Amino acid sequence: MISDRWFREESLRFPWRERDRRLRQSSATTPAAPWSDAA
Repeated sequence: MISDRWFREESLRFPWRERDRRLRQSSATTPAAPWSDAA
């Protein structure tokens, strides 16, 4: 199990990972590409 502190530091270092994970969770039917919202 990942510690909350590690997860917070990881989110600060890689904010796009958390965003991409949220996108995948919110739209499970549509595979969200990391670059889709960067256009």
